[in-house]
Amino acid sequence: MTARNNDGLQTSTVSSLSQVLQPLSPQVTGTGAGAVVVAAVLANLLESVLGATIQSKTGWLTNDVMNVIQISCAATAAMAFACRLA
Repeated sequence: MTARNNDGLQTSTVSSLSQVLQPLSPQVTGTGAGAVVVAAVLANLLESVLGATIQSKTGWLTNDVMNVIQISCAATAAMAFACRLA
């Protein structure tokens, strides 16, 4: 992982934490907030690995496609964590 990827991971982690720690709703629990942060970090790591390993080898795997994959993985992981913790 390059320094640039580490900076992005750190920034996204801090951003995720700041978003879930805002008192947006009384329905947000500490466990739910933690699940969102973990899901976001896992999706960012997956995007970094895919970007570093296979993105340059394929013509169709653009940054837009990578963003869709990352968002889909984060949403799926967050929902899985929510179902597991409920």
